[in-house]
Amino acid sequence: MKKILIACLLFLGIADMAYATISPGLTGASFTPSTISVGGTSIFSVSFNNDFGADPIPAGGIGIQIQFSKPNYANGGTPVPAGDAAGLFNWTYLSGNEIWYGVNNQTIQATGGGYIEITVTGVSNTNGSPAPTTVNLFILNGALTDDNSADNNISAGLVVDAALPIQLLAFSAEKQELQSYLQWATATEINNEYFQVERSGDGEHFDPIGQVAGAGNSSLRKDYNYIDAHPVQGLNYYRLRQVDVDGLYSFSPIRALKFDLREHVFIYPNPSKSYAIVETPDILRGCTMEVYDIHGKKYVELELNSDKQEVMMDDWPSGSYTVKIVKKESHYEDTRTLIKQQ
Repeated sequence: MKKILIACLLFLGIADMAYATISPGLTGASFTPSTISVGGTSIFSVSFNNDFGADPIPAGGIGIQIQFSKPNYANGGTPVPAGDAAGLFNWTYLSGNEIWYGVNNQTIQATGGGYIEITVTGVSNTNGSPAPTTVNLFILNGALTDDNSADNNISAGLVVDAALPIQLLAFSAEKQELQSYLQWATATEINNEYFQVERSGDGEHFDPIGQVAGAGNSSLRKDYNYIDAHPVQGLNYYRLRQVDVDGLYSFSPIRALKFDLREHVFIYPNPSKSYAIVETPDILRGCTMEVYDIHGKKYVELELNSDKQEVMMDDWPSGSYTVKIVKKESHYEDTRTLIKQQ
């Protein structure tokens, strides 16, 4: 009699262990918004339920693992999972793999469930392709039978674009006498350290000529300007190299101005019997001047360090002389004719 009773109890125990047929399933996953910039945020949402007619899921019966695409975006352990179903689970954050893992802490009835939300921040550019987050559902209790494991895995993708360090509203260049006046404005700035002003004589090879500090981070309009007091002869091409705090940079559109410095160089009186004045603008300060006769004999070689330079020619033979004025750094080379009278 005792043996029969023990056998019945064992049978009932085995039957009790296999009694539960549950049907948990992941029913949807998405990001809102589905595209963010570096530093921007998106909310990942995953929903699940225990199907109608299934047995209740006891506490500790299932686990949900949510793994984000490292290093494109991350939650970093905060904020913690939210949503109407988040409280059904005890959550653990695994920082090394950017994973949230939850085990249900209470019974989930048939048709029970809801959604779980986690906020993520963009970290690095995905180059236009969505980087996936994967969600997996596990049965943790060997006494439970899942009647449909096909819906225990789901994923959703998030696109992370490189953040625009600045939003350039305008960039202009205008002549003010013999100077170039550059102006630009930004609508927003992110980690903007400085603007490097660059100039070129051919539109291809640019050299830095100045630097203007950026605003760092700003959501308000910012206005900037820079004066190039030494434009070169001919075309001057300008662009801005915007440099952010980690050394990354981007370029503005190119603007161009044309200067004819020869219009500001004068030699007088000409013809002259005894002397001539060579007048040059400040921009040509430090240029060299040479004077030759028709046979190539050099009569003058000097550096023009003032706006007016007197050249004495009392003892020169009468005739025609060539005056050559050069300043290489200004791309300036000019040839004039000076007449010496008796």
